[in-house]
Amino acid sequence: MSGELGANPFVVFRDTNARLEWKARRLRTPSSPRLATRSATLLNEHADLLNPLIDFVLDRGRLPKDEELERFTDIVQAFPSVRAAFHVVVTATDREEWKQAAAARAIELLTFLALAQFDDVVRMGQLPPDLQRDVRAHYGSFKAAHEKAVRILFAAGDPRTVDMACRASGVGKLTPTALYVHISGIDQLPALLRVVLGCGQRLVGDIPEANVIKIFRTQPTISYLEYPTFDEDPHPWLGRAWLLHLRERSLR
Repeated sequence: MSGELGANPFVVFRDTNARLEWKARRLRTPSSPRLATRSATLLNEHADLLNPLIDFVLDRGRLPKDEELERFTDIVQAFPSVRAAFHVVVTATDREEWKQAAAARAIELLTFLALAQFDDVVRMGQLPPDLQRDVRAHYGSFKAAHEKAVRILFAAGDPRTVDMACRASGVGKLTPTALYVHISGIDQLPALLRVVLGCGQRLVGDIPEANVIKIFRTQPTISYLEYPTFDEDPHPWLGRAWLLHLRERSLR
């Protein structure tokens, strides 16, 4: 590999489960459904019980098991069940945003499983228990999730499929040759494009100076662009650019 890769830190894990959980968590992004004013009082009355439940569902996109939530027993004493408690939350907030949050977590999980193929993760038992529950909640079985993940991983190497994903993306600036995306919009990209970027990250790590990513539509290439005045200037100037050729595994 040619060129300067930058001073990326190394992370050492106690075991494989910790490593896989860390990789999965890096794909997660925060979400914050807006509380409906008419029901805010109800939520406030049970805030000490419901806030941890809200945080968990936002983080995992599913309901917790008893050992996963510290105040699980208190919740089931105050409500008929955890599901009933969460129903209170859903009816008091924007139901559609909860659906979107669950869908986002499902995409993040699929992206993780696609990239986990590089770690030879091919069985449910190789995943930590919490990720196993995520798989069952979002895809029913590891087999179903694994098959989808493998299809996405192979599709990420097909320029025609990448081009279609770029054209279908709801975020970014599409040009005749590439899709430009600010780093704040990466979590909104289709799963296929997130896998493409994940492959790049495995090769070069993070490039913290880059604030815009350029995904080439018909070439297995990614550019990491640094615009120092992006947030202040409507026509920011380009400071530096890193060009990664995925097949050649070269960065310049």
